[in-house]
Amino acid sequence: MLGETDPMRTSLVAYESVVDDPAGALGPVMEHLRLPRPADLVVRSAQPSATTHKASVVRQSGDRLTGWVDRLDPIDRARVLAVVRDAGITGYGADPRPDLDALAELHARPSISLG
Repeated sequence: MLGETDPMRTSLVAYESVVDDPAGALGPVMEHLRLPRPADLVVRSAQPSATTHKASVVRQSGDRLTGWVDRLDPIDRARVLAVVRDAGITGYGADPRPDLDALAELHARPSISLG
C-alpha cells in the first residue's frame, strides 16, 4: 500500500507524528498544499474533533497513541499485526510506535507494477 505511493509527490506523515506534534506535522503539509497555516493551529490541533466519540481516549484524556491498542484483546492485536505483515508493511509490530525509518525506506522503494 505505502509502496504504491510516489515519494516525490506524496509526503509520509505517520499518525504517531501527528499525535506527538500536530501543528509540527500538519503545518508543513498545509504549506505544501499552499493552504495558510492558521495562527491558532497549535491551540486548534490540541482540541478533539467534534466527531470524536465521548468515550474515546482523546475525550477522556487517555494516551492518544496507545489507548486504542490497550482496548484490543491480545488475540485481536496479533491478528491485526498478521494482516500488516501479510500486506508487506514493515515498521509496525507490538510496540505502539512504528519504526519511522523502516516506513520511510518502504515509502522510498520503487513500486512494483503487477500489470
